[in-house]
Amino acid sequence: MTVLVENHTGFPHAIVEKWGPSGEPLDILVVRATFDFSANDEIVILSKRQSPIVWGEEFDGPISTSPKRAIVRCDGDLSPYKPGTDIHVIGTAQAPGGHPHKTWQAAVAVGKHCKSIQLYGPRWFRRKLFGWRLEEAQPTTQVKLDYRLAYGGLFEFESAAEKRRIQITHPGNPAGCGWLPDDRVLDKYDRRTRKKVLAYIDRLDSLTAPQIESPFEPVRHPAQHTRTQGLGPIAPWCQPRLGLQGTLDKRWLETRHPNPPEDFDPRFFQSAHPDLIITPHLRGDEPLALAGLARESMLRMQLPGWMLIPVAKFESGRVAISQPLLDTLTIDLDTRRLGLVWRTSFSRTDPVREITIGCSALPHAREGAVFV
Repeated sequence: MTVLVENHTGFPHAIVEKWGPSGEPLDILVVRATFDFSANDEIVILSKRQSPIVWGEEFDGPISTSPKRAIVRCDGDLSPYKPGTDIHVIGTAQAPGGHPHKTWQAAVAVGKHCKSIQLYGPRWFRRKLFGWRLEEAQPTTQVKLDYRLAYGGLFEFESAAEKRRIQITHPGNPAGCGWLPDDRVLDKYDRRTRKKVLAYIDRLDSLTAPQIESPFEPVRHPAQHTRTQGLGPIAPWCQPRLGLQGTLDKRWLETRHPNPPEDFDPRFFQSAHPDLIITPHLRGDEPLALAGLARESMLRMQLPGWMLIPVAKFESGRVAISQPLLDTLTIDLDTRRLGLVWRTSFSRTDPVREITIGCSALPHAREGAVFV
């Protein structure tokens, strides 16, 4: 039966049927609001043009032919639940002052939560007499926040023993650059495959090096064991998300499919970099600061502080007020806009029939954001 929604906020919404971790049917209400950047610690400005609901993940790269080489350009809005708030920063970071820099540090802070990254111009690993050497970066005025420019990689080969093409991937970022598999990785494969991979690596004399890394754990060698760094959404086939999806085995197919596995972890729905998943959820009135990302070297603003109030009427005649959680904040540097997504769910044991959506303002807590 159709749910009648009366939306007085002016924000796009969707209500869809999903399934919870135990396979229980739920009606999920999602509301997306779009705001323009402000400055000088002012509250962000409601956009005249509201962005629509994103009905599924949007990708860049060869998603149909080699999906692991693709990245998530924009996360979808229809997850059933997120245990915390995802912070996504997308677009292109601008060098301080608009002048070419070889490297600079950038950071995003929401309330008291902060993440820093180190950005570089184009650079390469070169093979020298005694091994790989990282060359100095070329100056640049901007770096795209793209996991293809972060540490990682993928190698694809024919395996004669397994009679199929196999992919050897960096678990955290197959789309990335600058990574070479070492013996610990190659020991998982047959002798012929290892020989092919090592022969390919021996022929290399240069390798694109990452332009995005941690300022506290810089990448210095192609076989380094380090976490991939970035500010945008992570693909579901990348770690750590992949390890949260549960055991998709024959028993699952026979006894639970299409419901999630018994060991499914709802944190799988969190697509932000682990350093940008905020728990408990944001209130929505926190200060936001960007350093080394926008055309201003430092940009401070305040989230809008709006609380959504859906009033639901159920089939039984019961009426209840829900409390949607702000579980996604997207900061788009190119459009200079923010996307805020709120989500709540309704059990179908007593199906919801009507929803009226309103909103009210939260008191603004002006706590300073501190960069680490």
